[in-house]
Amino acid sequence: MKPCVFLDENITKSFEAKLRNAGFNTYRPRKGAKDEEVFQSCLAKGCILITKDKDFLRVDYPKLKGFVLIEGKDKHIERCFDSIVKHIKVGVKVEIKVSSNCKVSWKPI
Repeated sequence: MKPCVFLDENITKSFEAKLRNAGFNTYRPRKGAKDEEVFQSCLAKGCILITKDKDFLRVDYPKLKGFVLIEGKDKHIERCFDSIVKHIKVGVKVEIKVSSNCKVSWKPI
């Protein structure tokens, strides 16, 4: 079974649908939730946090199941889903940069 993922509001609904089709359970914060509320909700659910918001680089990672910071245009992120999804794992904290030709570079954070 795939881990659950908690998607910040800056992650598109179509990316969420692709995650669900790939077997992930997805959750979202209430509209307008502050970063601390998003973090606490993710922690309470025991999920991996996925966001495009660099402000989350300040959170307490050891408490999270995993963390994925994605950089790139939404259309590239969605088109390059298969290259991104392999980095969504429990225990992994990673920053992913996506280019227009689906070149995905990543680094642990």
